[in-house]
Formats: sequence, C-alpha cells, structure tokens
Amino acid sequence: MNEMVSNTALATHRDGAWTGIVLRPAHAAWDGTRYRGASLTELDRDAVASLAPARWVQQGDFLAVAAPTAELALAAADRLAVRWSAPAAELAAIQPTSSHTSPARDYVWPSATDAADDTLQAWAVWGAGDTLDVQVEAAEPARLRRELAQFFGIDPNRVRVRLVRRVAGEAPAISIESHDTAMEAALIARAIGHAVRVQGLRAPAPATLAVRLQAHATPATSGAATWVVTPEWPLDRRPAWSALAAGWTPRADASPSTGWAVPYNVAVETLPPTQVLTPQWRIDPRSAQAATTFAVESFADESARAAGLDPVQWRLNHLSDANGRALVQAVAARAHWQPAQTPTGSAGDGPRAGRGFAYATTVDDSTDEPQRAWAAWVVDLNVDALAGRIDIAGLTVGHHVEGLHIAPAHDEALQAHISAAAAQLLSGPQSHADWSGGTTTSPMPAVRVVDLAPAANSRALTELSQSRALMLPMAAAIANAIHDATGIRLRTPPFDGPALQRAARQSMPAAQADIAGLDASNAENHETPPRARWRKATAWVGAAAATVAGLAATAMPWRSAIAPVVPDLSVYASSAVERGRLIASASDCVVCHTAPGGTPNAGGLAMDTPFGTIYSTNITPDRKTGIGAWSYQAFERAMRHGIGRDGRHLYPAFPYTSFAKIDDSDMQALYAFLMTQPAVSHVPPTTDLAFPYSVRPLMAGWNALFHDATPYAPDASQSVQWNRGAYLVNGVGHCGACHTPRNAFGAEKTGPLNFLAGANVKEWDAPALNRLSREAQPWSRDDIYTYLRTGHSDRHGVAAGPMAPVIEGLNALPDRDILAMATYLSSLSEGATTPADAALTEVARAPAAAPAARSLSTHSLPGARIFEGACAACHDPARGMPLFGVRPNLALNTNVTADRPDNLIQVILNGINNPASEDLGFMPGFANTLNDQQVGDLVRYLRAEHAGDKATWDRVEDTVARIRRGASAHAASPTGVAP
Repeated sequence: MNEMVSNTALATHRDGAWTGIVLRPAHAAWDGTRYRGASLTELDRDAVASLAPARWVQQGDFLAVAAPTAELALAAADRLAVRWSAPAAELAAIQPTSSHTSPARDYVWPSATDAADDTLQAWAVWGAGDTLDVQVEAAEPARLRRELAQFFGIDPNRVRVRLVRRVAGEAPAISIESHDTAMEAALIARAIGHAVRVQGLRAPAPATLAVRLQAHATPATSGAATWVVTPEWPLDRRPAWSALAAGWTPRADASPSTGWAVPYNVAVETLPPTQVLTPQWRIDPRSAQAATTFAVESFADESARAAGLDPVQWRLNHLSDANGRALVQAVAARAHWQPAQTPTGSAGDGPRAGRGFAYATTVDDSTDEPQRAWAAWVVDLNVDALAGRIDIAGLTVGHHVEGLHIAPAHDEALQAHISAAAAQLLSGPQSHADWSGGTTTSPMPAVRVVDLAPAANSRALTELSQSRALMLPMAAAIANAIHDATGIRLRTPPFDGPALQRAARQSMPAAQADIAGLDASNAENHETPPRARWRKATAWVGAAAATVAGLAATAMPWRSAIAPVVPDLSVYASSAVERGRLIASASDCVVCHTAPGGTPNAGGLAMDTPFGTIYSTNITPDRKTGIGAWSYQAFERAMRHGIGRDGRHLYPAFPYTSFAKIDDSDMQALYAFLMTQPAVSHVPPTTDLAFPYSVRPLMAGWNALFHDATPYAPDASQSVQWNRGAYLVNGVGHCGACHTPRNAFGAEKTGPLNFLAGANVKEWDAPALNRLSREAQPWSRDDIYTYLRTGHSDRHGVAAGPMAPVIEGLNALPDRDILAMATYLSSLSEGATTPADAALTEVARAPAAAPAARSLSTHSLPGARIFEGACAACHDPARGMPLFGVRPNLALNTNVTADRPDNLIQVILNGINNPASEDLGFMPGFANTLNDQQVGDLVRYLRAEHAGDKATWDRVEDTVARIRRGASAHAASPTGVAP
C-alpha cells in the first residue's frame, strides 16, 4: 500500500488548501449500528452567497462550509443559519435496559490521561481517477485507509494516507477524533473539488474505564448462563462520525474489530451506552482492550469457582477456538497446573501461595493485513494480606500470533519485558514513606515462555512485545492469583499493599480483626469507638502542641547549643543505613556539599545568592570540622528547623524548608547513613554576608514568615503512588528549591501558580513543572518517567547543567519511585496550555508554512554554515546513526523552543562534560571556538529552523556575553562560583 506522498505534494496541499469548518449538532450519537441524534431540519443556503467564493457542503446530516481563507470560512460558518431537531426522545429510546437482577460486579481499569486537550488537523485532496491523498495527525493509517475506501466506494489502493507531525519527529498518540477530521476533510474536498484543511478537537482520555458484568443463570440442566456486559463505552470503535452523519451504514465486515468480544461460548447481552459523537473523551483502544479483558477474565474466574470448576477446565469447556484451546492447554501443562475448585487461602492465614490463570485473544487491524493473536498467563504469587505484601514467584506466558512465531534470539528481551510489566502492576509503594522498593523486593523469577508450534510458512516475530494480545491477560491472572491465595477479589489495578490490606480488613471477621489490631466493622461503617475517639483527640492535641512548639522554637532568635556526643551507631540496622543511602541520593546531598575537585560531602561549594555567597558545610562525620559530634536531635533540628548544633540559624540556601517534610523514620535513616561514611577533616570557607544579612538571628523572623516545619501529611483523596511522588518531589527531592520562583526575601513564592512555576539558577532556566509549562508539547507521565530515569526524553531533550547530577542521584532509586514522581508531577500540569495549543484554539488559524519552505528560508542564515561545520555531524538526522550516545531532536528540544535562549547558549558554550549517564554521550563546548557573534548566529538559526512558529529571541549576543562573564567569574573563584 502507498502510505506516503511526496514532499512536493504535501507542501502543495497544505499551502493551497481551503479551510473547512464542520458544523456539528449539540446532540449526536451512535448506537453501535447507525447514526442517532439531532438531524438537520433547516438551512439558510442564501446566507453564504454574499461571502463567495465560500461554499457550504451538505450530505445527510453532515454540514460544513469551506473557503479559500480561514477568516472567510469562519465568517461563513457564523452566518450560516442552521436548525437541528430535538433528539431527546430519540436518544432516550436507544438507551439499553436489562431485566437481569443478579448481583453486578464492577471492574475499574486505570487509563492513560492527557495533560491537556489537543487540536488535530487533516488535509485531503482528490486526484484523477478517484485517487485520494490524505495527510493527518495521530491516525492508524491502515484502518483509516480501509474506512475511507469503503465509505467512498473506491479501491483501497487509490487511497494514500500520510502521517504528518506538528513538530518534526513527534509521534502522536492514536485518536479516533483524528479519523473523524480526516473523513471530514475528504468529504468536503470531494464536494468542492479542491484541497481542504480541517481542524478538529481531540478530547482528553478519562482517568479510568469501568466494566460491569452480571451472570443470569438459566436452568441447571442446560448448564448455560447469559453474561450481561456493560462498559463505559461502546464495545467496538465507531467509524468516523461524519461518515455516519452522512448516511453511511458500515458493513458488518467493514473493519475487523480491535475492540473486544467475550471469547467463550456463553450467551452475551451487551449493554454499551450510546456513544456521543461530539468530543467528550478519548478512549485509547489499548486501554479499552485491557479493561475489558481484565473484567472478563476476572469474571470468568469467579464464574468457574461459583460453579465448583477449575478455572482452566472452565475455559476449555467454553472455548471452541482451536488455537485458543491449544494455547490454554500448552500453558497449563508447562506451568504444571493442578485443578483447584476453591481458593486455597483466606485473608487471615498469613503468607500464602496462590495461582491465577487468564486468557485473551484479539484482532490487530492497525496493519494492512489484520492479524489475530492469542495469549495465556499463569501467575504464581506469594501473598501476605495482613502485611500488604505481594511477591511474584513464577510466570508462565503463552502466546501465538497468526502466521508468526517468536525468534529464539529474542527470548531474553521478551522475558525482561514481561517481568517488568508484571512488576509494575505490583510495585506500588505501601505508603508515602516506603523505601522498600529499593531493598526488599524479591528478584523477578525466570519467565517460562510457551510458543505454539508455528506453521511451516510462518515468519519470525522479532518484536513480540508489540503484539496487542501479549499483555492483555496479565492483570486478571495476577488478580486471580491473589484471590486464590487470600479469597480477596481486587477489582482495580495496580494491586498495591494498602489496597490488599484494606480489603483484608473488610473481609475478616470482627473478632479476628481485633486480634490482628484491625477493627473491620468500624472501618466498614466509618464509626469511631470511644477509645479510638479518645486516642484520636489526644493525637490532635499532641500534634497541635508540637506545631506550636515547633513554630516558637524556629522563631526564637537565639537558641542554645546541643552538647556534642559520641553517636551510638549500633542501634541502626544495615537496612536503615541502606535506606539512608537512598534518601541521600534522592536529596543530592553530595552535589551541594562537595566543592569542585573536593572530597564528597566535605563542603566548600560556593552558592551565589542575591544576598552574597554562601558556602556549604562539611557533613562528613569528622568530629571537629564536620557533624561527627552531632546527636540525632541536633541533626533533626538542623534539617527541620534550620538551626545548627551550636544554636545558630542556618541560611535557607540549605533547603531545610523542604527537608522539614521528611518523616522521622527517614530522618533517622539519613542520619545513620551520613554518620557511617568516611570522616574528612576539612574546614570550608566561612560564609560572611554583608549587613544586615550577616545578622543570623534575623532568620528567626524569616522562618516565622516563610517556613513550615510540619512533616509531609498524605492527601487522603489521592493514591498512595501520588502521595509517594509528592513526598519525594516536595521533601526529599526539594525540587522547588530550583523550580519555584523566589520573592524579594529569598523565600519560595506560594500559591498554586507559583509552585514549581520555574526559576533561574546559576544562569540556567529551571522550567515550569506546573500548568504554566511553556514546552512545545506537554510532558506526559511517560515523558517525565523516561527523563528522570535516563536523563533523556525523545520528545523533550537531554538533561544538562544542574539537572544532570540530579538524574545521576536518582539512579539509585527503584523504578517505582521514579514512576511515583512522574505521576505526581504530571498531575500538576493537567490543564496546561502549550504555546502550540494556544495558537491552535482559533478555528480560523491559517495553515502553517510547509517544512520545505521553512528550510529554504533558514538555509541562508549565517548560523546555517556554523551548524553545518560544528553541529551537523551529531545533530543532523540525515547523517545516519549518531556517532555516540543519543541524538536529541532539536525540533522538540526544550532549549530551542523555550521563551529564553539561556539554556541553549549554556549548552553551546559549555557542552555536556558530565552527562547523567555515559549512554547519553558527551558534547564538546564551543566557548573557545566561537565568538559571541557566531554563537548568536547559531542560536538564531536553530530557533528559526526548528521553532519558526515562535517569537524570535532579542539581544542574543548580550546574553552570550553575560553567560561568558559568569563562567569566567566562576572559574576565577577558588570554589568555582563567583563571590
């Protein structure tokens, strides 16, 4: 199939395209078979006549206007008087109902959420011989091609689909709304005989997907049952709404469903809600498949046990698919499955082993030749419900893809992929202060992979992890194994410890719960017994008293010294010291407490502030020059209140404002770690600020105004993972120290729009991490995770400057902690509007200049020749593979698309000599090779070439000179930072 069109055709289509605007009714819906809802009843055709050459297009209930310019099209759309029928009765009539009264079971699946709504664009043009060229964002080309061909009644070979990207190198997510926009463009283009551009809105994805299942039993003699399935969305992905509105009724075989159907021989009554066609939210097809598979396979396990049957045997009894039966039997045999009729354990039994089985099959129609795939899993777990611990003891995974088989050389990579995916469902933290993920989780077991014997003419599948079926049974198999071990049915992944503990409390008898220290009945009824109420009241009084005492202590201008001690480190277990190591790594202690070329943690780093230069202290356990004589009380006071052992107030360049949020147990662990490190005798330079900043007792007033010494309190409305991320970001990680702007007194500004809103640190711009982020495209949770884990994001760039050592410190943390941080940080940017989004919200925005034309206009800039000589070998994607490390996409690089050129200039001048990891590669600096004018020319060229839609930077040479002066002053200082 021809999926690509020439760059010349692309530029012609986009530059000369008319703008189409589609008028949708307020109420439009699809019931799974045909268009339902409002119909077009009245249209004032003469209203557009005065705006010639603008034209209106109508086909059935599809209505649009088109004009040579966006402004004219918008004016025509405003003038076109339209009346739609009231669809209330019609919509009510097609809402599904069911007479089944058996208990319903809800299964909830976490879905991928977007940081913000997005806009989509599509271009279409018809050529000779009924050929159709479509250029579109975020589509599945093969599926869209088939749908266009079926709707217009032409050969699929006459339809050419090209994926275009708003930013070079961007890989947009799949969106049904993108298919809508492409169909609209094709409809309008055919009606007016001209190339057309249409802009549509892509709605956000919901946070969760829910499926409700019921089983209506028929007489026992038949041994059958009717399953009633009710998801939040139609079971099959709908065709483009414009095709439906135009009167098209898709054939039953129009497009193989990648949605879902119950794979077993049971009577199924589906009750999907009517889908509203005007954008409300987007359902990711993969999330929908995962949600429905999790629900059905969990329900199948429940149905089997309710009937007294082994779960594997139940599936074999209800499977007629030969490939499915063969795979189920092969996986069960490889796992040495032993039939079990009832769960082997209960919540109060302590650690127990459990086994779970699940199966899935699906059709992948994202390729030209749709393929069916099958998968089956057996998961072995060790579960302690009271302790909230779930460990994977074994995985047996079977797979089969029609016409394909796994290449043996890829078994190891496949096993690693399967293990990582399974661990992610179980690796949630137990609490916001849980560090066990880095020290106590058991190693992942080997994965037993089962592959059906391939046909003689089958091809090797080298990327089996891309099979849509492979991971579908995983979540249900884990949930079924938990149920087998404990009798607890968890209906929402991930299956973390707190969720298991809560379920255990609710399932245990009251007497047994009392013995375990758990009052199940009170927890279920949300009641507080008198003794508990008294304890709760006492706790509140104590907390209030501690808060008042802390404020008073912090605000006192003079404090007494704490006597030196000889710490008794024997009270700290090795696990506490290891926990402290992780906390120190996450806190980046060594970064600020090590001078250039100095001994780690021996102090002496000069920190340039608006109030003068502050030197970091020696935090090694040397008794004379470090903290070796500090008791834990002295250490805790410094960390939480900013007061040293000698009673002097510390300056907030030491981020005690963030460290105060650390839990007491974590503070103890950090103390234990620091006290067990090598002692170094070193006296750093003395901090001596000018008056009045040299009067340290004044810091008491500063603390009273700006410091809260209260430890982090979890947000009960958020998940444990979110709270863990908030704890790491705001406490241990002290991200706000660099990413939150400061007021005239040097305190971090408060308020939701100031928190993590970006700041300038050491001539580097620390970007906003909240909804004020001005990146070319929003940071998703996966983007943030990848960046914090590796120091590089394909969609944003490479960590450099002060961020590189932060990434290096985070390397010590387990994946689940990085994921928790990404979860929290991505939640802060929800609702963010990127510059591209803001510009695209106007329906009448003119088409952007074609990439080819932009390239010609920037080629003549002076910086183009500098780029060719100094940068192209590593940064030009046309030069083949990168010489070393990664090749950041400059069109997506945040330094190129930022509001200020500072970070880009910093990287050009200083390079990246100390990357976050060696895998990223090094970059030489050009401070001694290029003068200020040449750097300015290069910066302007990069901005014009890769961010031509953004404002130009002014006074670039002045910025280059300023950064050079700062670097020279730092080099002249004995500590590396200008005084």
